[in-house]
Amino acid sequence: MIKYAKYVVPYFMKAPRRNPVRNLAGFALAYLFLAIAFLFFFVAAFIWLTKEFGSEIAFAATGGALVIAGSALLLSLRRTTTVSTPMPTSLSHDPLAQYVPESVRENPTMQKLLHQVGESPVTATATAVTLGMLLSRELFEDQR
Repeated sequence: MIKYAKYVVPYFMKAPRRNPVRNLAGFALAYLFLAIAFLFFFVAAFIWLTKEFGSEIAFAATGGALVIAGSALLLSLRRTTTVSTPMPTSLSHDPLAQYVPESVRENPTMQKLLHQVGESPVTATATAVTLGMLLSRELFEDQR
C-alpha cells in the first residue's frame, strides 16, 4: 500500500509534469553564454579604448561601465516589501488555523499553500496523512 501511495502523492500535490532540471540547465547555459558574450564585449571595448585613448582612459571607462551595470543590477534585484494578505476565509473558521504564527502567514509560499488547503481540505488531509505515513515508516522502520 505504501509503495502505491508514493506514486499517488505527487498527483495530490499537483506536482509539475515538466522536467525542472532540464529547464534549469537551459537557463544556466543561456546565462553562461550571456556572461561570455559580455566578457568578450568588454575585452573588445577595452582594447579599442586602449588603442584610441590610452590605457588609463580604457581602465577608467571599463571600470565605470562595470560600476554602472552592477549598480543597476543591484537596484533591480532589490526586493519590495510584500503586503501580508489575510488568511483565506475558509481557513479563518478552522480551529487549528489560529495557531499558525504570523510570520508563517506572511510568507507568500505559505499563503499559496494555505489557500490550496482552504480550497480542498479533503485532498490536503489525504496528502498530509500519506506523507505522514511515509515519513514515519522511513524514519522509524529500523527501530523495531
